[in-house]
Amino acid sequence: MAKTILYIEDDIRNESEDRVIGALKERGLCVEIASNGKEAIEKLSQKVYDGVILDIMLPNGDKDSAVPWTIMGLTLLRTIKGGGYEVSGTMRGVPCLVVTATVELEVIDEVISLLGDDACYYEKPASQYDIANKMMELIN
Repeated sequence: MAKTILYIEDDIRNESEDRVIGALKERGLCVEIASNGKEAIEKLSQKVYDGVILDIMLPNGDKDSAVPWTIMGLTLLRTIKGGGYEVSGTMRGVPCLVVTATVELEVIDEVISLLGDDACYYEKPASQYDIANKMMELIN
């Protein structure tokens, strides 16, 4: 059975994001997409994924919210890695790969800290092959 990756990205219609999805599928992975934090939490509460690719600059899904995008992405990463109540506890050990355009050092430091030994952080734009190959390495 093919492994399934949850790709959490708000700009999924972007050509480079499309290439990442294609590279993952070329490696035999199934890819499900969440385009905001709310959708990601819903999907993560319903299913256990083999891996997660996450953009830190992610809207929360509530257009009226004053929550900054980077905070939503970090909150989601904290929830996944910490086994938060919204997410199945079995997600705690699931590999996460972060791909983001943020360059704020405090954010990057926290991302790397949350990822721990799985510290896989790519700055956009990143090679779709590097992302897909690293995800394959993490889940196998």
